[in-house]
Amino acid sequence: MRKLVRSISLAASVAAMLGASALQAASRRSVPIDIPFAFKASNQMMPAGTYTVRRGTAEGFATLVNVKTGQRVQVLSPLSIESTKTRLVFERDGDRFVLKSLS
Repeated sequence: MRKLVRSISLAASVAAMLGASALQAASRRSVPIDIPFAFKASNQMMPAGTYTVRRGTAEGFATLVNVKTGQRVQVLSPLSIESTKTRLVFERDGDRFVLKSLS
């Protein structure tokens, strides 16, 4: 009987840990963002396409990921892990666009 109770307790603990990490990972995902033009971010040219913003575990950093190609670029961002809305601000620099901020 002790072994059964111990096994159930262990299984419940493992399930709780796995569930908590899955919730934490889900909170860092964002909805897809369509960017209809090529742009420069962190000295790297990124193609037009659909992107997601993945917040890092540390505040102040986020990763912009192209959904189709997987190309990614890390950018400075004031976004907190709990932030749910993302706003990308672009500026025109000659004939191209530059990502100026994530907020």
